Amino acid sequence: MHRQHVQRFGWHLGAALLIALADIWLKTEIMSFLFSRETSFYPLFNGFNLNVVWNTGVSFGLFRLVPPAVLLTITGGFVVGLVVWLYKTDKGCERWALSLIIGGALGNIRDRVLYGAVFDFLDFYVGSYHWPAFNLADSCIVVGVLLLLYSQLVLKKRV
Repeated sequence: MHRQHVQRFGWHLGAALLIALADIWLKTEIMSFLFSRETSFYPLFNGFNLNVVWNTGVSFGLFRLVPPAVLLTITGGFVVGLVVWLYKTDKGCERWALSLIIGGALGNIRDRVLYGAVFDFLDFYVGSYHWPAFNLADSCIVVGVLLLLYSQLVLKKRV
């Protein structure tokens, strides 16, 4: 394998680890902030709260009845597959997309290992409608998936 390719893989894997660490740090800070106030809910401004939500499923609580060990095994295998894909690809946009997804997944996997659920806390709402609570890792995964779609659907057509 080309040395420059291996270096890029290392940089992008490092970026994924930084994303996971940023997610872990932010979750730790928010937990500390909320739990020190002995509350699970803290309004910041109209339309946005910090709100403790333990998500035992995956996106938007899907598959919450699946045993945690099974979810952990599936997501762990998924991350391994994404790391292999990251190693094999030479497309810049695809590499960044995979880095975001891997980093976000690692942040959420850490929660599953420690708590048996993912700590979500960002609570946006309009009127009485609340978007499902999420965290930084979830945001990175969504942006990564959108970049991956862009890479596969738009950039691929240009080649």
